[in-house]
Amino acid sequence: MGVSGSGKNTVGELLARKLELPFYDADDYHPEVNIRKMNEGKPLDDSDREPWLKKLSSEIRNWIDSGGAVLACSALKESYRKLLENGNEGIQWIVLRGSHDLIYDRIKKRADHFFSSELLQSQFDTFEVPEYGYHLQVEESPSILADRVFSLIGLQESGRIGLIGLGTMGKQLCRNLLRNGFKLAVYNQDEGEEKGTVNAFVSKYSNEGKLRGYTDYRSFVQSLESPRIILLMVKAGEVVDLVIEGLMSYLEAEDVIIDAGNSFFKDTERRQRYLKENGIELIGMGVSGGASGALNGPSFMPGGDDNCIDMVYPLLQITAAKDNDGKACVTSVGPGGSGHYIKMVHNGIEYAEMQLIAEIYSYLRQGMSNEEIGKIFKEWSHGESDSFLLGISHKIIFKKNSPQEFLIDTISDKAGSKGTGNWAVESASELGFPASMIMAAVNFRMISNMKNIRDRFSRDLNQDPREGDLMDIGSLYKTFHWARIINHHQGFELLRMASEAYNWKLELAEIARIWTNGCIIRSALMERCAEKLKTGAILNDPSNFKWLVEAEKEVIEFITDSAEKRIPIPCFSSAYNFWLAITAKNLPTNLVQAQRDFFGGHGFYRKDDPHGEIERLNWDD
Repeated sequence: MGVSGSGKNTVGELLARKLELPFYDADDYHPEVNIRKMNEGKPLDDSDREPWLKKLSSEIRNWIDSGGAVLACSALKESYRKLLENGNEGIQWIVLRGSHDLIYDRIKKRADHFFSSELLQSQFDTFEVPEYGYHLQVEESPSILADRVFSLIGLQESGRIGLIGLGTMGKQLCRNLLRNGFKLAVYNQDEGEEKGTVNAFVSKYSNEGKLRGYTDYRSFVQSLESPRIILLMVKAGEVVDLVIEGLMSYLEAEDVIIDAGNSFFKDTERRQRYLKENGIELIGMGVSGGASGALNGPSFMPGGDDNCIDMVYPLLQITAAKDNDGKACVTSVGPGGSGHYIKMVHNGIEYAEMQLIAEIYSYLRQGMSNEEIGKIFKEWSHGESDSFLLGISHKIIFKKNSPQEFLIDTISDKAGSKGTGNWAVESASELGFPASMIMAAVNFRMISNMKNIRDRFSRDLNQDPREGDLMDIGSLYKTFHWARIINHHQGFELLRMASEAYNWKLELAEIARIWTNGCIIRSALMERCAEKLKTGAILNDPSNFKWLVEAEKEVIEFITDSAEKRIPIPCFSSAYNFWLAITAKNLPTNLVQAQRDFFGGHGFYRKDDPHGEIERLNWDD
């Protein structure tokens, strides 16, 4: 399905030949009255199309009973698709997508065919893009598109896909796969608190025999056709190694394991080398979106061998979130452990984004009620700082336990964290990159867990945050947006440095694109980053740089006012200090280098010969 000129018939005919199924063009089923109307140059309305769509629905039922068929139909509105689906289970929607200009150029090049730009634009205006289905970009050739659909259908019917780990994320991703027509085997241990997990899940979500459950590795692996594709949805660390060892006796050469947890990238590369010795491939894949994303479409970041990723790509493409242009939020990011590295940095950016919102909340609550703060966050979530995290924050603040009590006021201020934030800081230090905002966010969570010490020092100080007027909300909004730009710059520059150090050849703009939907850090800013990164670093963009310069006075006001009110804002402060340092021609580190030479003989360079010979001085002379 798709607008006129998207290639429905061409792709459909190629696919029908591959599947050895009959092909039908929906236009051939219009009643005579519709044909006369179109010949007279009159457009069809919904009432004209209804009998046509009902006729097609009846035919689809016959085709299903006869073993299937391929139908090319515009089906631009959801109501049209509902009429086609009426009583028909098992329709697979293939959605062809492309820009107006691209499709119009193709139509103009057709012999004896003219379709005005006005008529084409009306189709684009009418097109209600479905969230379901397999979305394909028509920039590629019809034969490639047909091959991709054929591969997808092969994966759906093959019974080659298994999933290990029925935790919250694992269950939701299973449901996503089932909803998209894949045959699936699942495994989970059957001990302790997880006793009965598999049976309960299979009983609840069994889909016409397409879901099978197992509690032993041998039966699980042997139920899958070769070459197998096994997704691991288990806790990062030792558990991944234990699961791999449990599977090794039953796997065969060319089987593929996808580690979809938050594994450390160097562990992923170690496991890839180990498995490759046995002819087995491992894809280290970052997955973001939480439980809701896993069910409705997450952002996937697979890293590993290109040929291996190509084999599983149709599976990932149909289950991933879609960006504003209908492209799946998945891409083959790079070799080795790059997929897990990118997810690690994603989580680092997420840490800082959450901390910035928390610091704004901390500042506002010195003079505002929860209702007032929630309303401000809700208003901001419709502006240029719109983001998933800001959107959930206003909902959190509004949540009540009772008419008199807000839930947020009853939650402990000790924040938990997993390994990814710490790893991002460690990796940045190893590479020599100042990921100062991620570090500030990680450190603040550590301080939050020093509750006993904080309580004691607070009693000793015996001083509440100082009262006073809050700064203008418009200026505060600019400050928030300002710091977020610095945070995104740092995150993507850390990726750039890692790409160079590990020879990954990462495409930063494409990584930003797959983070525009499905993932936790999706935002309006991320959509702009996807464009800005096509030409260089985020701060290299003249419009960004100019805006940051002009908004600096609001940032200074916020930092000053927070200090006077005794409100800790480490993430904003680190963003501003990074900005001051990165825009300074001269830093006092000449003294630091001299100190290093004085006590350690590390040497120094002269300003007038920065790339010359290193000098060492006997400072006691």
